[in-house]
Amino acid sequence: MEWAVVPSGVSALVAVAALIFAMRSSMAARRSADAAQRSVQAAERQLELAEQAAQRMAVRPPWRMQHRSGDTYDLINEGAYPLFDVTVTSGSMKEPVKHLQLDAGGAMIFSARRGLSCREPISVTWRESHEAEMRSWQRPLPPPPRPLDPRPPDGLKF
Repeated sequence: MEWAVVPSGVSALVAVAALIFAMRSSMAARRSADAAQRSVQAAERQLELAEQAAQRMAVRPPWRMQHRSGDTYDLINEGAYPLFDVTVTSGSMKEPVKHLQLDAGGAMIFSARRGLSCREPISVTWRESHEAEMRSWQRPLPPPPRPLDPRPPDGLKF
């Protein structure tokens, strides 16, 4: 056996091992790139869904009305931001009620008659910023709370 052949054989084995290692590394890199691409696509989809949810929330009017007492009601800004040029009108009101700014969580008080013949809704207009377009919302007056019945339920005696 010639000793000159041994280094050539070892070199060939090392070259084959290096080739196998390079091919495995290439496949791992390709899988990693594919996984990264899927992650990017998933993140883009999540962003798209979040933007759609934000748009739906922006479209939803931030108002809630509740009966205060008598002919008096509260209009409550349940949004997260102040609203501007807020006006409440109705045929059951003597005159519109206006606020230049209604802070988040703030309420404005208005009076409106609730009668059998007057079923006209309350109209609210506002801007989300000083430069924004006017938006509008209409709802009927909320009913006053029912008085509690002082009588005990049937079958109970005091």
